[in-house]
Amino acid sequence: MDIIIRISLFSGFLFLFILAEIWRPRRPRVYTRLKRWPSNFGIVILNNLMVRLLPWILPLRISVLAAEKGWGVLNWISIPIWLEFFIAILFMDLIIYGQHRLFHEFPFLLRIHRMHHTERDLDVTSALKFHPLEILISLLIKSTAVLILGLSMSQIIVFEVILNTMAMFNHANFFIPVPLDQKLRFLFVTPDMHRIHHSIDPWESSKNYGFNLSVWDYIFKSYLHEAKLGQEELVLGHNAFKKEKYTHILWQLRIPFL
Repeated sequence: MDIIIRISLFSGFLFLFILAEIWRPRRPRVYTRLKRWPSNFGIVILNNLMVRLLPWILPLRISVLAAEKGWGVLNWISIPIWLEFFIAILFMDLIIYGQHRLFHEFPFLLRIHRMHHTERDLDVTSALKFHPLEILISLLIKSTAVLILGLSMSQIIVFEVILNTMAMFNHANFFIPVPLDQKLRFLFVTPDMHRIHHSIDPWESSKNYGFNLSVWDYIFKSYLHEAKLGQEELVLGHNAFKKEKYTHILWQLRIPFL
C-alpha cells in the first residue's frame, strides 16, 4: 500500500510541475523536451531496476533490522512520536545536504555527480537524473544514517516523499514572483535558489547545496543569493559536456569515465 501511495504522490506532483512549466516557464529552453526527456526517464528506469536487484541496502530494509535489533538512537530513548518525526526529517535532510556537498568536495565523487550537472536546461525531470553509481552510494549513506538514528519505516517514507517532491519543485522551470521566492527561501530551497547551483561557473555551482530546507546553506556558509548574470542570463551545464550528444543516455552513463 505504501508503494502505491508513494507512486501516486510522485506522479501527481510530477504532473503538476510539468503543467506549471508549460503554463509559465521561468527560462527559455536550449533543447526540446523530446531531445532530453527520453534520456532522463530512461536513467530513472535504469536506477529503479538496479535498486530492485540490491534490496539489502535499501533504507527501509535497514529500518526493519534496526527495529528488530533495537539499534539506533531513537530506539534507545522514549520521546513523543511527533518529536521523533521532527528529529528524523531534520537529521535526514542534514545528511542529504552533507552528501551533496561531499560529492562536490572530492574529485572522484564529483566525476560521478557531474552527470547531474550536464543539464543545459533545468526542469522537473532534472531532479530524477542521477548516475546509477551515485544512487548506489546515496543508498549506502542513507542506510547508515537510518541505522545510526534507528528510523522507522513510516519516518523514512515521509522523508522520501518530502525530499522527492522538494527536489522536483526546486529543479522545476516555472515562474515564481521574486518577492514570494525571497520569502520562501527563509525556510525552503526555491527553483531560483537551486538553479544557481547548476551554473556553468564553478564558483556558483559550489553554492546552494540544499534540496529541501535552506537552513543548512545559511548555517554552513554555502548560500549564494544571486548569480552574477542573474536568472535570465545564467548559463547552466558543465563546460566539458556542452555538446548535444551528451543528452543521449549512453553518453550520460559514460560521463564518470570520460
